[in-house]
Amino acid sequence: MSTRTSQTVRRAAAGLAAAVVAIALAACAEEGGAEPDAADESFPLTVATSYVAGFAPPFIAESEGIFEEAGLDVELTRVQVPADTIPTVIGGHAQFGGVNLGAVAAAAAQGLPIVIVAPTYYGGPDSSLVVAAGSGIDSVADLRGKKISVSGLGNPAHGAVLEALAEEGIGPDEVEIVVLPVAETPAALRSGQVDAAQVTEPTLTAGGEGLEIIEPEIFSPYGKEAVLGYWVTSEQFFAEHPDVVEAFARSIDTAAELAQSDDALVRRIVQDYAGVSPEVAAAMTLANWGTDLKLDNAQQQIEVLAGYGFLDEVDIASLYFGNR
Repeated sequence: MSTRTSQTVRRAAAGLAAAVVAIALAACAEEGGAEPDAADESFPLTVATSYVAGFAPPFIAESEGIFEEAGLDVELTRVQVPADTIPTVIGGHAQFGGVNLGAVAAAAAQGLPIVIVAPTYYGGPDSSLVVAAGSGIDSVADLRGKKISVSGLGNPAHGAVLEALAEEGIGPDEVEIVVLPVAETPAALRSGQVDAAQVTEPTLTAGGEGLEIIEPEIFSPYGKEAVLGYWVTSEQFFAEHPDVVEAFARSIDTAAELAQSDDALVRRIVQDYAGVSPEVAAAMTLANWGTDLKLDNAQQQIEVLAGYGFLDEVDIASLYFGNR
C-alpha cells in the first residue's frame, strides 16, 4: 500500500487511543450516573450499535423479550460514527458495542482494554462493491486508476477490496481509497464523486436505483461467511460483572439464531430500527448470523490487514471473555 495511506491509517489508530482517553475522562467527570447494582431485578445496560441490517440481533433480543428474560434492561443507542464505539464502551458511556474486526484488532494492538463477547454477523451478499450504471466499469478488473470508497480505512472492507484488486493484478497504489458513510455512497456514485463503493444493506436496496453490483460479496476474499466483527465490552466491566457479560452473550447468541432462522422477523425489525420502507425491508438481501466466533477466520483477516500495514498483529482468541 502507499506510504500516504499507511500513515493515514496509523494516524487514525492514534486518534482512537486519544479519543478513548478523552471519553474516559469525560465519563469520570460526569455526575448523577448511578452505578448498576447486580442485585437489582433487572440490570440496566446501554448497548452502542449502528443501523446496518447485520446488527439486527440486539434489536431482536429487545423486541422478543430475550434481554428481559436474561434479567437485562437494555437501552440501544445509535453511534453516528462507528469509530466512536470502542471509546464509548471503554469510557463507560455504554457497556457493550458492536464493532468491525479491524477496529477490535487495532484497539487491542494499542493495548486498549477490550473484551470480545459475541460475533456481530458474517459476510454475505448484503455488502457489495457497487458502481453507477453506465459507468463502463463491468468488473473489479476495470478499477485500475479509479476512486473507491469504503466504510473505514484499515477495516476488513478496505482489506477485502485490496485483496480483490490484487487478484486482478491491481496494486494499492493504482487506486485511490476514500472513506464515505455507507448511506452517502449511492449519491456519491451517481454524481461521479467516486467510481466504486462498498454498499451495505439496507442502503444497498434503498439507494440501489441506477447502480450496478460488480462484486456481490465484498468480503469473499476472506472466505465464505467470514466473521465481520464482534460485540465487545471493557475489561473493567467484565471484571466487575462477569455474570452480566455471560447473560448478554447468551442473549445475543439466542437472537442471532433466531435471526438466521426467521427472515420475516429480521425484515420487520430492520424496517423498524433502520427506518426503511416496507418495500425495502422486503427486498433487501439479508446477512448471515450465528454463534460461532470464527476466531481462526478472524486471525486470518488480521494477518491480511497487518500485511497492508493497517495494524500490528494480535492474538484475537486471547480477547474472548470465555478464554479469560
